[in-house]
Amino acid sequence: MSCYFPALAALLTLTSVSAQAGDIKGKTSRLPANDCIEIGGMVVTDAGPTYGATEFKCGEKLSLVLERETGRKGNSAVWTVIDRITVSKPTPRHEFLESAFCSSSQFPNDFVLALGEMVEQPDRSYRSENVVAAWRFDIQSEKMTAIPVEGMLCELDPGD
Repeated sequence: MSCYFPALAALLTLTSVSAQAGDIKGKTSRLPANDCIEIGGMVVTDAGPTYGATEFKCGEKLSLVLERETGRKGNSAVWTVIDRITVSKPTPRHEFLESAFCSSSQFPNDFVLALGEMVEQPDRSYRSENVVAAWRFDIQSEKMTAIPVEGMLCELDPGD
Protein backbone atom coordinates (compact mmCIF):
# COMPACT_ATOMS: atom_id res chain seq x y z
CA MET A 1 0.00 0.00 0.00
CA SER A 2 1.34 3.41 -0.88
CA CYS A 3 2.21 5.83 1.87
CA TYR A 4 -0.01 8.31 0.00
CA PHE A 5 -3.14 6.19 0.49
CA PRO A 6 -4.14 7.87 3.79
CA ALA A 7 -3.71 11.32 2.25
CA LEU A 8 -5.73 10.35 -0.83
CA ALA A 9 -8.48 8.85 1.32
CA ALA A 10 -8.51 11.98 3.45
CA LEU A 11 -8.87 14.21 0.40
CA LEU A 12 -11.73 12.11 -0.94
CA THR A 13 -13.50 12.26 2.41
CA LEU A 14 -12.89 15.98 2.73
CA THR A 15 -14.32 16.58 -0.73
CA SER A 16 -17.71 15.45 0.52
CA VAL A 17 -17.28 17.44 3.77
CA SER A 18 -16.31 20.49 1.74
CA ALA A 19 -19.46 20.26 -0.35
CA GLN A 20 -21.49 20.55 2.84
CA ALA A 21 -19.50 23.55 4.05
CA GLY A 22 -20.12 25.68 0.99
CA ASP A 23 -18.38 26.12 -2.32
CA ILE A 24 -14.70 25.60 -1.60
CA LYS A 25 -13.71 25.07 -5.25
CA GLY A 26 -12.59 28.67 -5.45
CA LYS A 27 -10.33 28.27 -2.42
CA THR A 28 -6.89 29.59 -3.17
CA SER A 29 -4.16 30.29 -0.67
CA ARG A 30 -1.15 32.48 -1.06
CA LEU A 31 2.00 30.42 -0.92
CA PRO A 32 3.93 30.99 2.33
CA ALA A 33 7.21 31.19 0.33
CA ASN A 34 8.42 30.86 -3.25
CA ASP A 35 9.59 27.25 -2.83
CA CYS A 36 6.20 26.03 -1.52
CA ILE A 37 3.64 23.82 -3.24
CA GLU A 38 0.11 23.19 -2.01
CA ILE A 39 -0.38 19.53 -1.08
CA GLY A 40 -3.78 19.46 0.61
CA GLY A 41 -6.49 21.20 2.48
CA MET A 42 -9.41 20.65 4.77
CA VAL A 43 -12.47 22.42 6.09
CA VAL A 44 -11.90 22.87 9.79
CA THR A 45 -15.43 23.92 10.74
CA ASP A 46 -18.52 25.24 9.07
CA ALA A 47 -20.22 26.42 12.28
CA GLY A 48 -20.48 30.19 12.15
CA PRO A 49 -17.83 31.43 9.75
CA THR A 50 -16.21 28.65 7.73
CA TYR A 51 -12.59 27.92 8.54
CA GLY A 52 -10.19 25.95 6.39
CA ALA A 53 -6.59 24.83 6.59
CA THR A 54 -4.22 24.45 3.66
CA GLU A 55 -1.05 22.37 3.83
CA PHE A 56 2.09 23.32 1.93
CA LYS A 57 5.42 21.58 1.38
CA CYS A 58 8.17 24.19 1.46
CA GLY A 59 11.47 22.49 0.69
CA GLU A 60 12.09 20.19 3.67
CA LYS A 61 9.47 21.94 5.82
CA LEU A 62 5.71 21.69 6.11
CA SER A 63 3.50 24.71 6.57
CA LEU A 64 -0.15 24.76 7.62
CA VAL A 65 -2.19 27.90 7.02
CA LEU A 66 -5.45 28.53 8.90
CA GLU A 67 -7.93 30.63 6.93
CA ARG A 68 -11.38 32.12 7.46
CA GLU A 69 -13.94 32.56 4.70
CA THR A 70 -14.40 36.32 4.53
CA GLY A 71 -16.68 36.69 1.56
CA ARG A 72 -17.68 35.50 -1.86
CA LYS A 73 -16.56 36.42 -5.35
CA GLY A 74 -19.22 34.99 -7.62
CA ASN A 75 -19.52 31.31 -6.70
CA SER A 76 -16.05 31.18 -5.15
CA ALA A 77 -15.14 31.73 -1.53
CA VAL A 78 -12.69 34.45 -0.54
CA TRP A 79 -10.27 33.31 2.19
CA THR A 80 -8.14 35.35 4.60
CA VAL A 81 -5.06 33.89 6.31
CA ILE A 82 -5.39 34.17 10.09
CA ASP A 83 -2.62 31.88 11.39
CA ARG A 84 0.28 29.77 10.11
CA ILE A 85 2.63 27.14 11.53
CA THR A 86 5.79 25.88 9.85
CA VAL A 87 7.64 22.78 11.03
CA SER A 88 10.59 20.68 9.97
CA LYS A 89 9.85 17.03 9.27
CA PRO A 90 11.75 14.83 11.75
CA THR A 91 11.76 12.00 9.17
CA PRO A 92 10.64 11.80 5.53
CA ARG A 93 7.57 9.80 6.66
CA HIS A 94 6.26 12.48 9.03
CA GLU A 95 3.26 14.43 7.75
CA PHE A 96 0.38 16.52 9.02
CA LEU A 97 -2.31 14.10 10.15
CA GLU A 98 -5.59 15.80 9.38
CA SER A 99 -8.35 16.67 11.80
CA ALA A 100 -10.90 14.49 9.99
CA PHE A 101 -9.10 11.42 11.36
CA CYS A 102 -7.54 12.68 14.61
CA SER A 103 -8.82 13.04 18.14
CA SER A 104 -7.34 14.06 21.46
CA SER A 105 -8.51 12.66 24.79
CA GLN A 106 -7.48 15.99 26.36
CA PHE A 107 -9.51 18.07 23.86
CA PRO A 108 -12.36 15.74 22.81
CA ASN A 109 -14.59 18.47 21.34
CA ASP A 110 -11.95 20.35 19.35
CA PHE A 111 -10.61 19.95 15.84
CA VAL A 112 -7.05 18.67 16.26
CA LEU A 113 -4.20 17.62 14.02
CA ALA A 114 -0.79 16.11 14.56
CA LEU A 115 2.65 15.78 13.03
CA GLY A 116 3.40 12.08 12.88
CA GLU A 117 3.39 8.95 10.75
CA MET A 118 0.46 6.83 9.61
CA VAL A 119 1.37 3.15 9.74
CA GLU A 120 -0.62 0.34 8.17
CA GLN A 121 -2.01 -2.12 10.73
CA PRO A 122 -2.58 -5.88 10.23
CA ASP A 123 -6.30 -5.25 9.55
CA ARG A 124 -5.29 -2.84 6.71
CA SER A 125 -6.36 0.21 8.72
CA TYR A 126 -3.89 2.99 9.47
CA ARG A 127 -2.95 4.39 12.87
CA SER A 128 -0.70 7.23 13.93
CA GLU A 129 2.76 6.51 15.33
CA ASN A 130 5.74 8.65 16.23
CA VAL A 131 3.55 11.70 16.85
CA VAL A 132 5.94 14.52 17.73
CA ALA A 133 3.64 17.56 17.80
CA ALA A 134 -0.07 18.33 17.90
CA TRP A 135 -2.30 21.39 17.62
CA ARG A 136 -5.93 22.26 18.17
CA PHE A 137 -7.85 24.81 16.17
CA ASP A 138 -8.81 27.47 18.70
CA ILE A 139 -11.58 29.16 16.77
CA GLN A 140 -12.27 31.68 19.59
CA SER A 141 -8.81 33.21 19.26
CA GLU A 142 -8.41 32.15 15.59
CA LYS A 143 -5.10 30.40 16.29
CA MET A 144 -3.62 26.94 16.07
CA THR A 145 -2.51 26.18 19.63
CA ALA A 146 0.10 23.55 20.47
CA ILE A 147 -1.23 20.74 22.68
CA PRO A 148 0.43 17.70 24.30
CA VAL A 149 0.78 14.64 22.07
CA GLU A 150 -0.33 12.33 24.90
CA GLY A 151 -3.85 11.14 24.16
CA MET A 152 -3.59 12.02 20.44
CA LEU A 153 -4.77 9.31 18.06
CA CYS A 154 -5.27 9.45 14.30
CA GLU A 155 -6.97 6.50 12.61
CA LEU A 156 -8.11 5.63 9.11
CA ASP A 157 -10.30 2.57 8.54
CA PRO A 158 -9.80 0.49 5.37
CA GLY A 159 -13.21 1.65 4.07
CA ASP A 160 -12.52 5.38 4.56
